[in-house]
Amino acid sequence: MNPEAKDYLSLFAEIAIATVALSGIIMVLAVSGRKLSRVRVVLIATQLRIALIVTVFSLLPLLMTNFDLGPESIWRIASALYIGAMIYVAVNLSRGRETYGRNLPRKGLIGGRIAGVSALTLMTLNLWLAVPWPYLVQLMIALVVSILLFLDFIYQILIENAEET
Repeated sequence: MNPEAKDYLSLFAEIAIATVALSGIIMVLAVSGRKLSRVRVVLIATQLRIALIVTVFSLLPLLMTNFDLGPESIWRIASALYIGAMIYVAVNLSRGRETYGRNLPRKGLIGGRIAGVSALTLMTLNLWLAVPWPYLVQLMIALVVSILLFLDFIYQILIENAEET
């Protein structure tokens, strides 16, 4: 496997873990003494799912190098598994939309759809190409979507705190 790809995969995993940790800390602090709305719970759960998927799929190709697979096989297998994970996220988003009706903000759905459509496009392309760049680009897109949802969560908490005072 390309050493540059290994470095990027490790970096993406570290950033994704950091956003998961910060989300957990902020969620605990935000909830102290009050409840989060169902909509906010769906959005933060989506952010956490995407960040965890980025973490797992950043580490997956690195783990597969231990099984003496060729680079093309590694990228094809990882891409196929990533498609399955993003389908899981898309199904959960649609269930959240059905459960909570129209109250679910479009921001979360748009972020999830961007991550899902780009995943299907880039990873399907990578099933054929079997190279690192579509995989890395997709992980970066998913990481950016996760960070944007995280920043939106912080912003909403700050607005709520400002309105209470």
